[in-house]
Amino acid sequence: MDDSLRLYIKNVQVNKAAIDSRLTHPFSAMRYPARLVFVQLKRYAGTFLESGSTLRCVGITGFRGLGKTTLLWQTANYVWQHFRQPIYFFNVTALRSMNVSLHEALDALQEWVLERRFNQIDTPFTILLDEVQEDPDWCKTLKNLFDEARTALIICTGSQELEAGRSADLANRMRIEKIYPFRFSEFVAAKTYIDDRANMLYPAAGLSTQLKECLFFSDTADTAFASLAALTPRIQAYYAEIETGRKLNINDLVQRYVSYQNIPNFLFYKEKYTITDSLLGLFTRMLREDIERWSVGPETLQQIERLILHLATTDEVNISKLADIVGIAPERTEDIIDRLASSELLYVLPPHSKGSGLPKAFFTSPSIRRALLAPLYGHKIPDNFRFMMMEDVIVMYLQRLLMGSILSAASENTSAFVVETRDVPLLLEVGLASVKAVQKFRYHIQVSNQITEPSFENGCIRLPLRWFLLL
Repeated sequence: MDDSLRLYIKNVQVNKAAIDSRLTHPFSAMRYPARLVFVQLKRYAGTFLESGSTLRCVGITGFRGLGKTTLLWQTANYVWQHFRQPIYFFNVTALRSMNVSLHEALDALQEWVLERRFNQIDTPFTILLDEVQEDPDWCKTLKNLFDEARTALIICTGSQELEAGRSADLANRMRIEKIYPFRFSEFVAAKTYIDDRANMLYPAAGLSTQLKECLFFSDTADTAFASLAALTPRIQAYYAEIETGRKLNINDLVQRYVSYQNIPNFLFYKEKYTITDSLLGLFTRMLREDIERWSVGPETLQQIERLILHLATTDEVNISKLADIVGIAPERTEDIIDRLASSELLYVLPPHSKGSGLPKAFFTSPSIRRALLAPLYGHKIPDNFRFMMMEDVIVMYLQRLLMGSILSAASENTSAFVVETRDVPLLLEVGLASVKAVQKFRYHIQVSNQITEPSFENGCIRLPLRWFLLL
């Protein structure tokens, strides 16, 4: 082990050639576009390395394929360009395959590269840790690293375990940045970057925040719609630039975004069938790695795959029914669904009130649902499943925009969600079906790809899906 570890450690210091190779697409020679969260990562890095601010440990969480590793290398590039201070990059998955702990690797860095202990270093440096949760003692090791390496900027990536598994001590030391699939505007910016590297297209600055305030925090429907009307010129200008200035079809972009390219890993893919196959491979890998940590056998793995496949055809979480279909005990079925939710494969929303129905499950990316359905229905999936994918998108946005505790499923037989903002909640419905008893809500929002322009009638704001996607 010493020889392989020594060789590994001798190559953990980052140089420009390594950065360039990791940030450049191997075939197009194009630099990967930065995600919006990179602005925040640059702020953290710059503030610490310039002034020694107390925030110096950041965790980036999210499921596979969202660009976490690329964000680490983009941060390395920023530090290299602006500060020229030492950067050390550790792939914790690779360390695990070598049967080396992160603690051992950091000790080796001090002994063989730095030739001194972290607490003896009085100048800034950066340590980047990829998939840190792969180390069984990651929490303790990170705490010790933070305490010993007081001049180090520490940025690590990981799954939801990075947030859920932190000790109280580490929680006080680490800032979590949770990343999600692309927003639609991020996808459009990346798409326009691929077409025209010098000119990425974004909506007007602040539009998303103002739209969020308008839709979810207005006191009345009249106020909300008046605020929406004030934003209309900027929204129309953005879409006009897409269609007229960039010669892109908005409907095609929305369809491609929802079905295939909301996950950044597939941005450079052109063939839809290849994306579907790759999505299935990504999902299987995510599932198998999570289940390996759950310590279950191969027979249960097949049953869990059947459970997920069934959930792709419905949003209803009926534990007893699912247990019968899959052949797993109800208690175990419920535990598996909870674990799938904690692994960020599913969002499970509770019913709004007791007796109003069952919990509902939505995929964290609509593309995952589509990929799971492809072996059953081919590439022309039925309209009812396309509608479920639109629900996935809405929930994906709401989970990013709002605290999960204020979001619930309205009732068993509707495609609607209760958003508990202000003193009286509002109702957000997906589609155009009428919803009863809206009078108990502050106001009612309908979102659909069949609505072409926003309108307002009887306390209900009707919103095009493409407008909602600008949140």
